[in-house]
Amino acid sequence: MVKFMGIFRLKPEYASEDSFNYWRDRHTKWAKEHLKPELKKYVIGRVIHTFGDAGIHGVSQMEFEDLDSARRAMERMIASPRDEFLSRIEEVKRIVIQEEDVEL
Repeated sequence: MVKFMGIFRLKPEYASEDSFNYWRDRHTKWAKEHLKPELKKYVIGRVIHTFGDAGIHGVSQMEFEDLDSARRAMERMIASPRDEFLSRIEEVKRIVIQEEDVEL
């Protein structure tokens, strides 16, 4: 299992509350349409606090079976006509990670 993580900030002219509602209520539906059938899990995270000036507003996490599945799904979504939420964000960082549990 691999996990895609998208980290973004909002453009200054967009209100955080309105943009979060749009992201949660509409953008996630648009994204799932383009990411399935490879998408296994989708979680969004609204930043509520930072230590220092991170300038980050949200993080999306999507799970896929493997790197090839993640690439196929993300390339399909990126090539699709953009929804309105994507015009609200800037400085998107997109990465795919392989998690490893660390014993406590």
